[in-house]
Amino acid sequence: MSGASSSSTCLHSFPIADSTRPQEHRHSYVRKNAVMAVYTIYKNFEFLIPDAPELIQTFMAAESDTTSIRNAFVMLQATAPQRAIEYFVQVYDQIPSLDEMMQLAVIELIRKESKSANNEGPIKVRFRGWCEAVVADES
Repeated sequence: MSGASSSSTCLHSFPIADSTRPQEHRHSYVRKNAVMAVYTIYKNFEFLIPDAPELIQTFMAAESDTTSIRNAFVMLQATAPQRAIEYFVQVYDQIPSLDEMMQLAVIELIRKESKSANNEGPIKVRFRGWCEAVVADES
């Protein structure tokens, strides 16, 4: 048996999903780093955690640490943009009260989505409504 096939077999038998469930740890620094670990593993070896976007989206719904949520949002932007947009739509009214790093991540999502071919996506509709409200307030 060659070394390459042996290491491949080891990777498939390693319970990676069980050891990287970030929502199960009590310390926020572990959870925020676990999210980034899941992101890196998914980005490089998607077959190891095929349900990572769903796992992270579920994690975001239950998480209270802002850095962990931001890391999860950044992962969703890169790996499952539609899920990031769903989260954006859910927290749209709370954006002014989010911490600065999360606001920057939201701005990055808006920037990426504004370049997309979809002319009437949910972000553009919300952003257009916000711009119209600002202009109306100034007049």
